[in-house]
Amino acid sequence: MPDPLSQVKVASDELARSYELSDYEAVDVAWIAMVKAANTRHEPNEHKRLVAVLDHVNVTVAREILLHPGVDALLNLQPPLETILTSPHERLDAERTKREMGEIRQSREGDPNGSLRALANIMKRIRNRRAHGFKTPYAPRDQEILGAAASVMRAMAKATIDVVRT
Repeated sequence: MPDPLSQVKVASDELARSYELSDYEAVDVAWIAMVKAANTRHEPNEHKRLVAVLDHVNVTVAREILLHPGVDALLNLQPPLETILTSPHERLDAERTKREMGEIRQSREGDPNGSLRALANIMKRIRNRRAHGFKTPYAPRDQEILGAAASVMRAMAKATIDVVRT
């Protein structure tokens, strides 16, 4: 198992590399940077490690991420996220996404870390849709979603890396 300091360095390098990539590619690379940083934790699975790190993000930083224009772009997308099927193999989770978007809207000031967890769930689904072939770099809606998601994902990855560095 790699030592945590080298994992943080790799995560930082991945995040830096994401700025050189298209939004389509950056979503995946920034997500991986965030997961690599979280993997320095000892919780039993990826989700629990990520939640543990997000719970330690500084409240001011969490609010800044939640007020990022990319978050509002995703929250205000029409038609909403997870409502358009692009493949017969795709499985949408519209109700969960709607619930998480509502949580972000209602709690980003009062419970920023909880809202950040909800945002991470949405970001994971966006990243997974891209990684599993349901997003393209060419479709206008995909460009809109991935453009907003890439900048938000980078901010979340930076916050995650900052937490595990300390």
